[in-house]
Amino acid sequence: MSTEPSRSELLRLREEAYLDPYRPLPPAPVPATGSDDPDTIDMGQEEEPNIIGTIFLSTIFLMIIAAIWIVMYILLLER
Repeated sequence: MSTEPSRSELLRLREEAYLDPYRPLPPAPVPATGSDDPDTIDMGQEEEPNIIGTIFLSTIFLMIIAAIWIVMYILLLER
C-alpha cells in the first residue's frame, strides 16, 4: 500500500501551508526517472518523443548562421 498522500490531501496541505507561512510544505511527488532500463522509466514505447524535426531545423538554422558569417566575412574583405 502506498504511503503517499492523495492529490486532494496534498492540495489541502499546501493550502494550509499558504495560510501558515512558517509551516513546511509537504514533499513534492517524485519525478520520472532518467534510467536507461526501459522497465524502470515512466514513459511507454509509444510515448517516446520524436526529435528528428528538431534536429533538422536546428541544422538548417546553424547553416543559415554560418552562411551569414561567410557573406559578412567576404564583404568585409572587399572593403
